[in-house]
Amino acid sequence: MEKDESTDSVLSLEPNLLHSATPGLYYHYEDDGSVHGYPQLFWDGRHPLFPDARERSVSSDPGASEVVARIQWWLDECTTMHEGCIQESTPLPTRIIDVGPSDGSKEPCLCLPPVGTQDRYIALSYCWGLSPGITTTADTLSAHQSRIPLDQLPRTMKDAVLLTRRLGVRYLWIDALCIIQRRLNLARDEEAIEDWQREASRMASVYSGAWITIAAAEARDKADGILLPRPEEIRCEIPLSASPIASDKPVYARVPFSTKPAPLEKRAWTLQESLLPPRMVEFRKEQVSFICRSKMLWESGAEGKVPGAARMAEIKGPMFFSPWDKSSYYPTERDMYLRRWYVNIGAYTLRQITNEADRLPALSGLAHQMQPIIGGEYHAGLWKEDFINGLLWRCTVYGGSRLPPREIQYLRREKEYRAPTWSWASLSGEVYYEYYRESHWEKFEGPRWPTRVLEVCTSPVGPFFDPMGLVRAGFVRLQGPVRTGALVMNTDRKYKRKDGMARKAIHLLTDNEDDEEAAMKAPQYGGQNVVAVCLFDQGDEWPIKMSCVQLLPDRGLLLKQRQHSEDYERVGIFLLENPIWFEDCPTKELVVV
Repeated sequence: MEKDESTDSVLSLEPNLLHSATPGLYYHYEDDGSVHGYPQLFWDGRHPLFPDARERSVSSDPGASEVVARIQWWLDECTTMHEGCIQESTPLPTRIIDVGPSDGSKEPCLCLPPVGTQDRYIALSYCWGLSPGITTTADTLSAHQSRIPLDQLPRTMKDAVLLTRRLGVRYLWIDALCIIQRRLNLARDEEAIEDWQREASRMASVYSGAWITIAAAEARDKADGILLPRPEEIRCEIPLSASPIASDKPVYARVPFSTKPAPLEKRAWTLQESLLPPRMVEFRKEQVSFICRSKMLWESGAEGKVPGAARMAEIKGPMFFSPWDKSSYYPTERDMYLRRWYVNIGAYTLRQITNEADRLPALSGLAHQMQPIIGGEYHAGLWKEDFINGLLWRCTVYGGSRLPPREIQYLRREKEYRAPTWSWASLSGEVYYEYYRESHWEKFEGPRWPTRVLEVCTSPVGPFFDPMGLVRAGFVRLQGPVRTGALVMNTDRKYKRKDGMARKAIHLLTDNEDDEEAAMKAPQYGGQNVVAVCLFDQGDEWPIKMSCVQLLPDRGLLLKQRQHSEDYERVGIFLLENPIWFEDCPTKELVVV
C-alpha cells in the first residue's frame, strides 16, 4: 500500500470519528490477483483522537503471550458477562487427555474419568489430512493411559496441548486420541467400530460441554500445526492534519484481513464442531478470532453480533445456538432452528468429506443437540415434525430465477447405500432448500399441506444403532394428490407461458391425462399441455413417465415406480406452471423408499 507522493493531499480525520470507509484513501495491492478497496485504519493502544475506537495492530506471532492473554480476557468476559453464554458445569467425556502441568514436568496421558465427573476441558477441531500420526487403538489404549509422548504427537495436537496448558486448563479432547481408532492390520475392527459409533453419537455433549473449542483453521493436515507463521502485514503510516488535538501517536492503514473460508471450513465433520461449542477461538491466517453465542471478536479489535433475520445464512459457529428473541422474525424457537437447519444443510453438503458414508454421522451431533428443540423423530437428515418441507431439497441451480440456468449442479449417487432416495443424504453434492430460503414462503392461500405423512421409518446401523447416524433402510408412506406426467425435452427453448413470460426450462412436464379444462388453461408447447417444470436430482436419470405428488401449492415430488415393485423412488421436484392441475385431484397412498 502506498500513498501518492505526487500530490499534496493529506488525509484529514475529525476527532472521535473513525471512518471505516475513508473517502480519498484507496489502495491497490497485488497478491494472487488484484486486490483493491478502502483500507482499514488502526493504531497501537488507545489513541487520543479516537478514544472509543477498537482497531489495533496484531502480533506477528500467533503464539505470543499477548495473544494468549487476549484469549484469556475474551474467555473471562464471555463466561462472566454474556448472559446468553452462561454455561453450567458439564461432565467430562468418556476419555479425556490430562495435558499435565504447565511447566511440562509430566507427559500428557489419557484418562477414563468416573461417569459424571465434572471439570473444564478444551476440545480441538482440526483437519486430519493424510499424514501418519499417533492414534488410540485397542492395542495402544493401555499405554496411552500411562503417557502420550508429546514429541510423538503431530504438530497440531502438540500445539493444542501447549495452548491448553497456557490457558490454565487441565483437560483436552482430541478425537484421534479419545476415540478408539481402527487397527490398520485388521480388515474390520469390530471393537473400534462399536466405540466409534457410540462416541460419534456423543459429539453433541462433547463439543457443547467444552469450555472452549480451539480451531486449527488454516491447517490442512494434522502435521501443519495451529500456530502457523503469519504473512507480513501490508501497512503504511497516515499523516494527520487539521486536528485540534496534538498527538504524536501514529495512525496506520492496512489491507483488510482476508474473509476467504479457511481449510477447516471446507470439511464436513467440522461444521458441527463449529456450531455446537458455547465458544470457539479460531487461529486464522492473519489473526485470531473468538466466537461465542453473543459476539464475534477479532484480535484486530473488530467486533460483531448475532446477525438479524435477513442474514440468516451468515449465522456462524456458536452463534447458531444464540437464544431466541420472542420479538424476532420467527414466531417460535422451533421455527428459528428449523430455518437455521435448512440453511446449514446446503453449506454442509458443499463441504468435503473423505468417506461419503459419513454424511449422516458427521451431522449426528448437531441433530442430537437440536432434537429437544424441534421435537419428534429424526430420519436420515429430515425431521418428522417438518417432513413435508424437509422433502423439498433440490440440486443447486446457478443463474438466479432464469431458466435455463447457466449451470445445473446435478447430484450423484454413490455405489454404497447411504439413505432412502427421499433424503438429501442419499446423494453426493450440494443441495438447496429453496422454499425455506424464500422470504415469502407463506404467501400461498388455501391448504398449506395437501399431502399427509402417514408413516416414516428408518433402520439404524448396528452395533450401536444411533437414530441420528448411519441407516441401512427406510421408507415414507404419503397420502396426497397424485398426477401422472410425461417428460418433454425443451431442446429449442422456445416455450413461453400464456402470460408471455419466457420459461426456457430444459425439462417440461406435460399432462398426459384427458382433462379438457386443464388443456384450455395450460401453457402450450409443441401442441402439448405444459403443467410443470422439472428439476431432476441427477443428470442421467430422466424418466419419461412420472408420478407427481403435490407437497405445497406450487411444487412437489417427482417419483418413478421401482421395477417389479409397488414402491417409488424420488427423482427430483417439480414447480407448477398450471395452478389448476391438482384441482379435484383424487388422493393416493404410496410408499417412497
